[in-house]
Amino acid sequence: MSRRALLGYSGTTAAAAALGTTTSAQAADDETSTPEFPPDTEFSGTATLPDPVYSEGAGNVSIHFRVSCDTSVAGSKVDPIDVANALNAFLATRGWPAITFYGTPAPAALN
Repeated sequence: MSRRALLGYSGTTAAAAALGTTTSAQAADDETSTPEFPPDTEFSGTATLPDPVYSEGAGNVSIHFRVSCDTSVAGSKVDPIDVANALNAFLATRGWPAITFYGTPAPAALN
């Protein structure tokens, strides 16, 4: 599986764990491949359950969020990718597939 496919599917934390420690060249590549979003960008995404999960038909969940974090305290910043990864981890505990969140107004994938 390619490194980019793993990052797109499971988030940076799981990808880093699966791939081991990244080199500085790889870290620089990650920084340039992730789009920059302005503060207070709205992110949204939807996941759909296949028909066999529910006898009444497919289910879906749609999530929208914004992150505004203004802090100068080291280690306390909350980035949108942190929220996206936490939401996907929670959804997985309920049987939902991972959501790819997109930032607006210019749609670009966050994770």
